[in-house]
Amino acid sequence: MREKFCIPDDITIGRIPKGADMYTGVGIPEGALVLSPSHLEFIRFLLHPLFHLVLNSLNLHPMQLNSNSYLLISDMLAVGLKWGVSLGFLDFFYHQYVATIIHETEYFYLTPQPTRKFFGYKPSDSTLDDYRELGCP
Repeated sequence: MREKFCIPDDITIGRIPKGADMYTGVGIPEGALVLSPSHLEFIRFLLHPLFHLVLNSLNLHPMQLNSNSYLLISDMLAVGLKWGVSLGFLDFFYHQYVATIIHETEYFYLTPQPTRKFFGYKPSDSTLDDYRELGCP
């Protein structure tokens, strides 16, 4: 597993202790992160701090967020690197919100805010007035 998922040697891998509840954290060692092989197909160690911020702010266990949500966070980081800017926590939640997977109460996914576009420009009223003074529609 360590080779397949590129897990560094300084990361301890272990099984969930018998009787532990991975959703509430009862019985899980302090500082442990529980991930399934399906999550490891999409993420690699070390996780960027943005992943930790998102999970902690939503009070979610990593297994409660679907795999596509991890891709959205990764995409946000990649766009920031490409443009040479630091897109962080507030930028991410300006464009995304968390929703419950249908008929499930413990599993969630991230979805775009319907009224906010990641690529686009919405000028302020004062900017529009400046354009109109120049004869622009």
